[in-house]
Amino acid sequence: RRDGYAAIDRLQAWWADAPETWYDDELVVESIAVHEWEGPILHEVRGTKIESAGQLEFFPTLGRDLGASRSAIRRALELIAEADADMASEIATHVSQVKLFEGRGMEGLSTPKAFGAVWIRVPEPDAALGWFLEHLVHECSHLHLNALFAVDPLLTNPSEINQAPIRPDPRPMFQILHGTFVLARNVRVHARVHAAHPELGLGPALERFREQYARGLAVIRAHLKPTDRGRLLMDSFAEPGASEAAAKPAAARASSSRFMMDRGGELAAAPPGTAGRARGAGTGISVLSSRAAGASVAVPSRPSPAPGGGPS
Repeated sequence: RRDGYAAIDRLQAWWADAPETWYDDELVVESIAVHEWEGPILHEVRGTKIESAGQLEFFPTLGRDLGASRSAIRRALELIAEADADMASEIATHVSQVKLFEGRGMEGLSTPKAFGAVWIRVPEPDAALGWFLEHLVHECSHLHLNALFAVDPLLTNPSEINQAPIRPDPRPMFQILHGTFVLARNVRVHARVHAAHPELGLGPALERFREQYARGLAVIRAHLKPTDRGRLLMDSFAEPGASEAAAKPAAARASSSRFMMDRGGELAAAPPGTAGRARGAGTGISVLSSRAAGASVAVPSRPSPAPGGGPS
């Protein structure tokens, strides 16, 4: 096979994929290319073209000591749980594996094809806490919105092109909704953590998220055509500049882990104690994230049943 990554991936999988590592009750943090089920996903990601990023590089860590990253992830999850119990519960529900990689052109990704895993690039050590705080919220929020899309289309004009909140180029409306949704979560979580821990220096990231969120919200309010249940989601978005720590009840529901579809398809609050590690692999077009012009960029899956998707 003429695939320069193949030998490296096989080496990593042979090295780490012992049967006793296949199941775990705790969050697993490990390299990409550890399990054979990742193969099609890695192939798809490496074939993705992102105009602003050039050629993507997506490598396993090949035995690199991941202790510092594991510690930073653990601390980021502690901060999230301290500041935002709903977001912490959502991560516990949706994310069972954090897959770390090295390379360039991409910061992280998630996909309904492996619902329960998120892929995040190994950061520089001095930036690890803020990096994982942002990307755990970001990728988990993509998974959560894709779960809502699996039950209801949420919008009737998913392919209409408009200005995205993060990327400088116009994107389809369903991607703009994804971007605005994850930004709403990062605004809320970062505002609360920053208020409690100003020494962490999250202010610049918070301001960037606020500016991007305001742009995205303006676009979806002007152009998105929601379904009835999509209207409930739209109504839940907080006003830009509002106190994130004291969001109105609807905003708190929609941007939290308790905002979900009940059996009848209505948006409802999940009962307490429903959180648990996600284990199944789902289906659908992948959700990728990358860095463009200094901002995190989402490539969400297109609402079912229509296939397709591209960088947002």
